[in-house]
Amino acid sequence: MSKKNINRVLIVVVSLIWGVLIYKFVNTFFVSSPIEADTIVSQETIDIPLIAKDTFNLKAYERDPFLGTLNKPSKSITNKVYSLTVKKEVPVNQKWPKIQYLGFVKQEKSNDPLLLIKIDNRLYRNKISGEIMESLNIISFYKDSIEVSFNNERRIIKKNL
Repeated sequence: MSKKNINRVLIVVVSLIWGVLIYKFVNTFFVSSPIEADTIVSQETIDIPLIAKDTFNLKAYERDPFLGTLNKPSKSITNKVYSLTVKKEVPVNQKWPKIQYLGFVKQEKSNDPLLLIKIDNRLYRNKISGEIMESLNIISFYKDSIEVSFNNERRIIKKNL
């Protein structure tokens, strides 16, 4: 046989193999045939033997096998009644500090901008999120304003021009 004839035969064989594979793959999605169970129901009862539990008592050792020290038997604890008093914290209404948003500075080397904020006449440079002072957090920032929470109370502070 010449090379052309061998190539034609091989192309036909390969295309038949691929055709069968694609048919089997696609056939599973579009053809729904009921699944028949190959189970046989029998009326015989099977007795399964139960395994008896093994019970034993453990002896308390006085010597620690790893450290080689002697263990002193612990004293038994008597039932004592303890009372627990919980004091509720009364939230102190603190006044909001005087906050001025001056803007943000973005450096070439880092992607995180630094926010410039003036709180009670002190200048703070902070990253986007985090706690500036005790119970004063920056939630989000924009070009013209920031969102700040103080004692679980939120406010939006606009930029001073």
